[in-house]
This record gives sequence, C-alpha cells and structure tokens, in this order.
Amino acid sequence: MQRCVALLALSASGAGAYVTPESPRPLRGGRQSRVLASSPDARPHVAVVGGGWGGWGAAKALCEQGCRVTLLDALPDPTGATPLRSASGKPVENGVRGFWKDYPNINALVDELGLDASEVFTPFTNSSFYSPDGLEATAPVFSEGKYATLPSPLGQMLATFPLFERLPLADRASIAGLLYAILDLDRDEATFAAYDRMSAHDLFIRMGLTKRLVDDFLRPTLLVGLFKPPEELSAAVAMELLYYYALAHQVTPRGGGRGGGGGFLGRGQGRCCTRARTGVLAKTRRSARAREAVRRARRRGGLTPRARACARALCSRLTACAPQDSFDVRWIGKKSISELLIAPLARTLVEQHGLTVMGGCYVQSLQLNGVVPSAARRARRTADSLGDARDALERSAGTPPAGGAGIRVCGVRYIEQGAAGTVSRGELTDLSAVVLALGVKGMRAVVQGSPDVARECPELAAAASLSGIDVVSVRLWLDRVIPTRTPANVLSRFPGLRGAGGTFFMLDQLQCSDEAIAHNWGGDPAQGSVVACDLYNAGALLALSDDDIVELLIGELLPAAVPEFGAASVVDAWVGRSLGAVSWFAPGSFALRPPLQTSVPNLVCAGDWVRMGRREHGAKGLCQERAFASGLQAANALGLGAEVPVKQVRPAEPQVALGRALNKGVMGALSAFGLASPWVR
Repeated sequence: MQRCVALLALSASGAGAYVTPESPRPLRGGRQSRVLASSPDARPHVAVVGGGWGGWGAAKALCEQGCRVTLLDALPDPTGATPLRSASGKPVENGVRGFWKDYPNINALVDELGLDASEVFTPFTNSSFYSPDGLEATAPVFSEGKYATLPSPLGQMLATFPLFERLPLADRASIAGLLYAILDLDRDEATFAAYDRMSAHDLFIRMGLTKRLVDDFLRPTLLVGLFKPPEELSAAVAMELLYYYALAHQVTPRGGGRGGGGGFLGRGQGRCCTRARTGVLAKTRRSARAREAVRRARRRGGLTPRARACARALCSRLTACAPQDSFDVRWIGKKSISELLIAPLARTLVEQHGLTVMGGCYVQSLQLNGVVPSAARRARRTADSLGDARDALERSAGTPPAGGAGIRVCGVRYIEQGAAGTVSRGELTDLSAVVLALGVKGMRAVVQGSPDVARECPELAAAASLSGIDVVSVRLWLDRVIPTRTPANVLSRFPGLRGAGGTFFMLDQLQCSDEAIAHNWGGDPAQGSVVACDLYNAGALLALSDDDIVELLIGELLPAAVPEFGAASVVDAWVGRSLGAVSWFAPGSFALRPPLQTSVPNLVCAGDWVRMGRREHGAKGLCQERAFASGLQAANALGLGAEVPVKQVRPAEPQVALGRALNKGVMGALSAFGLASPWVR
C-alpha cells in the first residue's frame, strides 16, 4: 500500500480537522520534529491510537463525553474520504466484511448518522460452500421468512436439513456433543480457561464429532470465520463462533418484540403461531411419502433428490413465525465500509465535536509519569510479593491493580510519513488518557518502543508476544458476467489453497446498481463481473507473485467451483497482502490478550481481541460489532464523562439459558464430591 498523506480539511467551521501539526523542527538527517502541547482548551485531551472500528468507537464516545480527541493512524487517510485504489485507479478493499443481524451498535450508528440502511447494506444473502467434490452446502437466510421459528437447535436443524448436498445424516448428528460443550463453556472462569487451553481439533475428537463433519463443514467454517484451522484455534473461541450457527437464533414471532421479554414465543401472536405450527407438523407426520424418503436417505447415508424436495417443501410451508436470524449476514451495498460508514462518522465528529485526525502517523512509544525509580521499585516488589496473585486476577478480569494508581500515561510519540516521502517525528503531550485500538502488530511496535509501559503493564507485554494471521486480498475485473448460485461463496479443501481458507464475492451481484457498477470499474466501461477474493491463513501463498495468485484463482479455484469462470478472461487485477494483520485466537491465548483496562488507570485498549472483563459484550471473535463496542466501553472505562450506552446482542433463548443453568448446577454438585469434568481440565 502506498504510504502517502492527503492533507484534507474536513471541517468548514474549523472546529476540528484532518491535519498534520504545524511548525516542525529539523532533526539530523533532514528529518523534522514537532511537539503538540495542550491548547487553552480546558477539555480532557485523549489520544486514540488506531483507526479501525475500535478506534472510531472510542473516538465517538469520548467526543460525546466532552473530551478533546486526537485520532492517529498509519493509513494516509483513516477517515474514509480517500478510498484505497489500485494502480489503475479502480477501488479496492483489504477484505470483504459482513454485517450480521446481531450488530446492534453498528445498526444504531447507521440510524444516528441519518443513513438509509437499505442504501448502505445489501439484503441478507445465502452463501455457498464449495469443495473439489462440488457444492457441499448452502447457508440459509432465516429472515427471508421461509423457515419455522422452532427452539434452537431444532430450528437450525430443520432449516439446514435440505441444504447439505453430500454430508450424511449420521455425520451431522455427531455435532450433538459439541452442542453440550457450547452450553458448558461459560460455566465458570476456570472452565472457560480450560477450553481455551484446548485446541478446537482436540475438542472435536473428545466430543465424538466425525472426521467428515469436521473436514467438510467445521474446518472451512473456521478457516473463513476465525482464519485458522481447528488444530490452531482455541476451542473456547471456536465455540463462541459456532454458538451463532447452532444455538443463538432468537425466537421472535411476527409482530412481537425483539429479544428480551416475551418468553419462548415473544410478545403477541404466540398462541396463533403455536396452533399454525402444530397443524403443519401434524400434516407432515401424516405424510408417509416424506417419512419413507427420509428413511431411504438415512439408510444410504445421504439425501435423495426426493428427500431434499420433501424437506424443502416442508420448510416452505412452515412460515407461521418470523425467522431465527442471528447468523443472517449482509454486505456493503456500494463502495466500501470506509466510504459509507467511517467517512460520515468522521465528518460528524470533526464538525460537531472538534475531532482531530492525523493520518500517516506511526505511534512509536507512550510516555508515563510517576514512574518509580529502580531502587524503590525493587523495594516495592519485595513488599508487594504477596499481592502478585491478586493483581494478576484483577488484570485478567479487566480491573486495574491498585498498585498502578500513581502512574499515568501522559504522552505519545510518533513518526509521520509525508506525501513526498518526507519523515517527521512528533509528540502529543499533556494527555489525559490514551486508547490503544491496535492489532497485534501495532501493539508489538508500541510496547517494544515503550520500556516503561512494558514494565508497568506486563499484560500489554504479554499481548505483544502473540502472533497474527496473514491475509491475501484479490480483486478481479472480468470480460464477461459470470452467473453464480449465490453472491457470497466459500472455497474449502482445494489443494491449491495450500491450507488457506478462501472466499469469493460477486460484487456485480451484491453491488448491482448502475452507480455501484460504474464505481467498481473506476470510470472504465463496465465489461463483466467484478470478483473480490480473500485468502485467509495465507502464509504459504505469500511468496507467490501477483500473477501466480491471479492465475491460481481464475485458472484453478474459481472454475472448479463455478465452471463458467473457465471461459472468462481477466481485464484487470489487484493483489494486496496483509502480513500478520488479523487476530489469531490460538489455544491458550485468552489470558495473553490485552484487557480493556490496563494496569495504568488512564490507558485502555479496544479491538476485537480485547478482554472486556465486567464490560464483556455478546459479540465474539473476529467481529466488527465487538471491536466497535469495545471502543465505546474503553471510553466509558476512562470515566471522563457520562457513560455512553452500549447495546447488547439479543439474549440466549430460554431453553439454552436453562440448559446452561442445569449443567452448571449438576457440575457444581459433582465437584463437591471431587468429580471433575471428563472433557476438560
């Protein structure tokens, strides 16, 4: 990515701006330095380091709390006003990201900004899973209203019954053990930690999942959901993701309230829904033909065409209730996330709250005041040795240890790369607080440059020891339109992937307005489909040339999934590599992930990998909603103003909550007799 800085004034009023500081001082070697001290503005001054969803969530909340906020990011323009483009001038993006139904805070942001959700997002879409054997499965869209609202996991089982093309019923049924483990996961902190130390692969073996279920469905799901195969993922984090596939679909009748009260069927129309569903099921039970088709499918280990047809007919008739839709996903309807969501947010914060955005800035270190000299520090360590265990527990819960109350972060030092290749150094001083909204690479750079922080915040030093995941993003402009079953697609088990997970998105289907098509072709005449491909866990592909990666996709992988790709020619292509850019939730990594509240009271963290402690959010894993919510909560944790509200995802269905409670009671009773779980330790 070309590192350049576009100096754009975003505020006509001058209250805030996208700027670089003035009055640089020369450094040796022709470099320059500048120091930004606090202005006469009496508001608390907070630096937000990082311009992802976590950073923008923190900036939004802090601005609303009345703070003076400066956001720094390495991107030349983190506001989204200057979109990323290929060498030929066409728009590109590092990864296509989906928006799930249970994104309450991002959905609220869309409303707050006065945006039309139908203009911002696509409709919720199906996804197809492809392997070398052909089509494996299709993910349903519950919000289409085609499926009955039955208690989880029965609703999911019914909806997906006809959508697996090859996976035998016996293999599907073996997931039952995993459903129990998902219920057991949050029994207590010790149980969660035990699952986190285990790999997802080991968990699948212990719970009796068949190899075919893992290889054909769970492995590709995890590769494109958490970007690593089961043997390299924490079992706990894998279950947090799979919960949304298997158990999280909230029962919500039409006309009733969403989430919360109302019980199993929600408010209103409950009896009507029950009667309608009972009638349909009674008719189905009387259908000897459907029963016989299912029996034959079970004997053969798969579904016959007639069985699939019967199941689809059954699903289409069960429409008495609204859908179970927690895992329904939609996409950006035109342009990019930065242009449609971040840009209007940045503009609002600049114009209404005086936000300052500094692009092209690489934060090198943090400055602390109140640091204890070495001799006194040794004495304090001796006196406090008995409190070490307590402090560790407090840090793991996201609570700052009392011993760090006198030490505070007061400054940020950074390097800025200018448009003409000039390099300058700068510093923000007299800060009231700092929010680190960084990924693994950024955190490592800051901690390595800040020895005082590494010493006073061992939890951040631990986070800096973690690794990230490599991603390759590709965009292809083709000479013809390629029809596909679904606009979003998953590639799995292809040898050419070299262990990576793959997705491809038909942008001409997702972003199909005339305006969007013209935009995706960058002003050139539109010729055919535009395909966005993402390859996750792509370390074995990084050494390939751009041409080799393009040929791998258009010459091998895409035609294997959709044969029509074989007749297409590539008009233009772009390849982007992101090394170690995505959080890797490896076995045992939970305790090493940064807490929202660090040991320094005015230093907090935000991002999808952050442990949020008592402020924990229901959105899990690699999730835009989790990153945004963590930014809001990081601002709240600083206590510089009235807390901004943070919306939670919908609660678990009553039978899921009951199952968790019963399991906790039984396991607690067994532990009183010295009996531990046979699955985790």
